[in-house]
Amino acid sequence: KPMVSEDELTRVVRALEAKAPAVLQRVRMAYFSGGRWGEVDKLCWNDVDDVNQVVTWRETKTGETNDTPIEPPMRAILDALPKPVNRSQIVFPPLVANCRQHDSSHAQGVTCNTCYQSARRVWKRALATAKVTDFRFHDLRHLANSALANDGRPQADLKAFCRHSSITMTARYTHLSDQRRRETLASLAKTPAGKILQWPSSGHPGKRRRPGAGVKD
Repeated sequence: KPMVSEDELTRVVRALEAKAPAVLQRVRMAYFSGGRWGEVDKLCWNDVDDVNQVVTWRETKTGETNDTPIEPPMRAILDALPKPVNRSQIVFPPLVANCRQHDSSHAQGVTCNTCYQSARRVWKRALATAKVTDFRFHDLRHLANSALANDGRPQADLKAFCRHSSITMTARYTHLSDQRRRETLASLAKTPAGKILQWPSSGHPGKRRRPGAGVKD
């Protein structure tokens, strides 16, 4: 599958920034962390370790618990979000105002389907506005991985970034030091897509909406 171009990604980002900044923040987090939609959407503040600067992913697609170092692009995203009343709160606010299913779903460790379906509709409209086809939210992982490969990162670093579950794959990258993993994530900020997706946006004209703002669904 051909990867989305820089121009196409820029148009998608601008479409989301204008209509759905709350979805765009999830997009940014997915790119810089390698997180899947479900992992990003149900992330709790309890799992954001500000002391050790790591995010812990629980109940992932593979059923494992693992972590990702917090580098400046991720830190900026987290710092721009509304501060929690308590650490058990979900990091990213509901995409649907007064969504009754949001808290109960996340309490059970599952993604809120109401917000997910809203995000799907918003994503499709953003692609239509940007005149981009065949680009999924999950492709952000592949986009980041490709950017790291083009930056010359070894295969072991790419596998660590995506947190693959294969025993064979895991055995090949478990020796990586925390510093090496941080360097891998930090390099994403220097890639073309990383420059487009960083918060706050650089070079995009117009008034920015608060990242926690709701979605025009």
